Amino acid sequence: YDQGDCLCEEDKLLLAPSEWDAVCQVPRDATVSMATMCRPGCHWAMLGDGRCDSACNLAECAYDVGDCLKTYLNALPALHISVAASTVALLDDFEPVVVVNTSVLGHSVTAKTISGATRRLVKHHDMLFVFLAHARPFTIALLASSDLHKIEVVPMGRRIDRGYWYAEGIAKRWADVAVRRTERGVHVHASFPNDVPSAVEVQQQSYHGLTEQTRVKCSSSPPKIPGPQCLLGRGAIEVIVASDAARTQLCFESIDCIVIVEDAAAVVASVDTPRAHSAWPRNEADCGRYLWCSAIFDSLDESCGDDTYTYLGGDPKTVLTTICVRSGANTSDLALEAMTDAMCQVRSGTKKVPAWVFGCRTPPPDLDAAPLDMFGASLQHVNRLYTAAFGHPKMARGVPSHMPHFIQKRLFRELKAHWAQEFDETSAHRFRHPRDMQFAFSYMHYITNRRKLHPPTSVAEVFHSFVDVNHNGVVDDWEVDNIAALLGDATVVNACTADAPWTLRQIETDCAVLAAKLAVAPYVPAQTRVIPYAPVLFAMLRASMDPTDVAAQLQVADEKFVCINDDMEWPDVEVWRVVAQVLRSRI
Repeated sequence: YDQGDCLCEEDKLLLAPSEWDAVCQVPRDATVSMATMCRPGCHWAMLGDGRCDSACNLAECAYDVGDCLKTYLNALPALHISVAASTVALLDDFEPVVVVNTSVLGHSVTAKTISGATRRLVKHHDMLFVFLAHARPFTIALLASSDLHKIEVVPMGRRIDRGYWYAEGIAKRWADVAVRRTERGVHVHASFPNDVPSAVEVQQQSYHGLTEQTRVKCSSSPPKIPGPQCLLGRGAIEVIVASDAARTQLCFESIDCIVIVEDAAAVVASVDTPRAHSAWPRNEADCGRYLWCSAIFDSLDESCGDDTYTYLGGDPKTVLTTICVRSGANTSDLALEAMTDAMCQVRSGTKKVPAWVFGCRTPPPDLDAAPLDMFGASLQHVNRLYTAAFGHPKMARGVPSHMPHFIQKRLFRELKAHWAQEFDETSAHRFRHPRDMQFAFSYMHYITNRRKLHPPTSVAEVFHSFVDVNHNGVVDDWEVDNIAALLGDATVVNACTADAPWTLRQIETDCAVLAAKLAVAPYVPAQTRVIPYAPVLFAMLRASMDPTDVAAQLQVADEKFVCINDDMEWPDVEVWRVVAQVLRSRI
């Protein structure tokens, strides 16, 4: 199966103990106040300083605000705000950090917490990193050009008709919770794996600020008196309350509560939930598991009772700690004994190393044994880099056709900046090299995948990619139609009062409505377009081919571009005549 290249998951990568040690084994200094630190070894001042600090490279510290690798930020929940005065962001779960994209508000944005509790607000370029203190709602205020924007962030929140609801307490012990609106009111269905509560505390707040609180007993039959109801079922209850309250809180046994808020303007944040495992630690929980596994490995000489070793296909600590870290989060005494026994069996060869441990490992290239096909090797090199950056493609990445190509210098500079070291190495090679960034292959496949790194969700990206197509920095008269085509509405364009020709800065500062619309443009062109018939012909003339074979390859119909690659060691008169005839017929 192509050594795992076809179905290769990141969570099957061998972890590197040295990298995990640098992040997880951070010395704790008792003399330093934790108020000045994101976590031990990582001061708040280190975030976004342009240098990768290993101690900060965890989700709790926003992966050093992208200093180590910007793609790590994709594992954090991100909120792209509009120019609306008030926004509600609902998160699927509790995450230690929320990234707020403030590009639509311009560059001079200040932020402060106005309700709830946050650990820190860190502004870096056009992103605001909000470090959460706990899994409770909080509100922050953004001030941009004297305009106030409020954002309420709700962990464990879900959207419903005309509002949202969220969980408080240890709500994850519920097997299932569902909230819906009907003509009778708001229905809350909650399943309980253990004891079903016998009553529910109901607190409702009206739009005028008045609060009513009552305790409702749960029964298998509906009550005869009007008011909130709690119906018992098999392992579940259903609570029905009136839907005319601004805020409703339901508490079960005074432990777990859900809060239902009437707010038709709630905006759901786009959340990219990180996968469970990676080649690098994602959070403190991963570090805790790794340190637990490292301690087991260090005790194996004593615990295993013998000195029998077998070759594991790699460094013993790397292989054994990978098996341990990927085997779950249980660190109980019983799990400790079972894992120690399992690692001893693998170490001695009694038990085989699981196949998934090496499922994604790519052996390092042996540059001393240079491949015969330098061009093909350079394509494989770029393909590996792009797979790491963009993921595995649905179809194999092909070699671009031998034909003229238009190169956007802006995008090529962007490509070289992203892989700067690799392009510097390519420039240092006098001849073809297996680690070259092959030009056409690199550029074309970057163009078809760049939206994964630069999605069209900011005004700047939309402006440079789809509006200012001649890249002179302003919106020319004929480019105004590009905006109308993106939005499907010319009235928004006509409503902009800024003096023409517009620049990106003028749109952001003087045309707030237009800027907001561009950030969520509904008619963005497709990233790629498949051409069913490419007007290109490529013919490779090899020494083993006779004139009939050459004539068959050079069956030119209406191709616009014909490339003939002469790979023949000695010229053949008959082959030369066939090629000459084809070329004369084209002329």
